[in-house]
Formats: sequence, C-alpha cells, structure tokens
Amino acid sequence: MKKTVSFILASFLMMSTLTAASPAEERIVTKKEKKASVKTGIETLLSSNLSWLKGKRVGLITNPTGIDANMKSSVDLLFEHPNIKLTALYGPEHGVRGDAQAGEGVESYTDEKQGFLFTLFLWKNKKTNS
Repeated sequence: MKKTVSFILASFLMMSTLTAASPAEERIVTKKEKKASVKTGIETLLSSNLSWLKGKRVGLITNPTGIDANMKSSVDLLFEHPNIKLTALYGPEHGVRGDAQAGEGVESYTDEKQGFLFTLFLWKNKKTNS
C-alpha cells in the first residue's frame, strides 16, 4: 500500500514538473485588439454631459496627483473647459500643485498659473502632520 501511494505521489510530482516546464503558448496580438485603459476621475467627468454644471460656480478639492492620462493638472483642465466656471481651489497643506513642502504651514496663496486663491483644506482645530 505504501509503495502504491509513493508511486502515485512521485508520478504526480513528475507530471506537474513536466507541465510547468513546457513552453508557454505564443499569443499573436492583432491590431484589432484594444489595449486596456483606465480613465481618471477628471477624464470621466469631462467626457460626460456637463449640462448640470453649466452656469454654476465650481470649486475643486484636489492635490498634485489630480491629473489626466497626459499628466495635465485637473486645475488646468477645468479652468480651460468652456462649460465650467472654476472659482475655488481647495487642497492639502502643500498645495494643489505640490509647490510647498509638507508641514510648511501654507494656509492660502494665489495659484501662479491660473490666478486662483488656493485655500488649505483642513479643519481649523486640526493640526497638520509634519
């Protein structure tokens, strides 16, 4: 009985090793196949029907990672969009573009590129983690 079990186990191990070592099947990629892509939140927003934002003042809560697939800032994308009236920026202690170091204590400033007043997005009774 022990010999039979040992033989079965040895056969199983040998077969699994042989199949793992066999060459992988080659896959030919055709031009018709599309590559997978991920849309960022800002890209999804801008590709949707923006009629619900028309004529409204829009504030943006963002940070330096708020970009599209072309590495363009969400701030710039909204500012340049003809149907969006961007009027306020809110973000972390180092700003929406990452200009200040974390813990630097910047409370508000004017964004040099678009001219908006940036406001630090922290509760008044909270301290920043530096």
